[in-house]
Amino acid sequence: VGGGASIWGWRAAAGVRAQFPVTPRSALGAELWLSAGPVEELCLLCDRETADYERALYLQPGVSYELRFLSGFRLRLFAGLKRILAHSALSSSESCAAECRPDNLRITGYGGAAIGYTFGGT
Repeated sequence: VGGGASIWGWRAAAGVRAQFPVTPRSALGAELWLSAGPVEELCLLCDRETADYERALYLQPGVSYELRFLSGFRLRLFAGLKRILAHSALSSSESCAAECRPDNLRITGYGGAAIGYTFGGT
């Protein structure tokens, strides 16, 4: 369970992650998250315009690679797909064409990096 912020606003998430050790200080992971919050998506069918949802619920399966440092810090690189399950109406400020609303714009890719710290262990 977690939360965080993006350039579009605050988000909440709950999920599971399985990690498979590669070395004593690194691991590959498979994860599945259910997230809620604002989302903006690139509309590939609409001359690179965007669809902007004030609220959306989405499922995020993905993979990750984690590095564990002796200091207790961890760096996790992740990527996957995002599928919108439910959303509010499109923002009135966006001009995404009709073919992008809402069902043609439901699966997108995502990726990023996360930094964490483990107290009392490695």
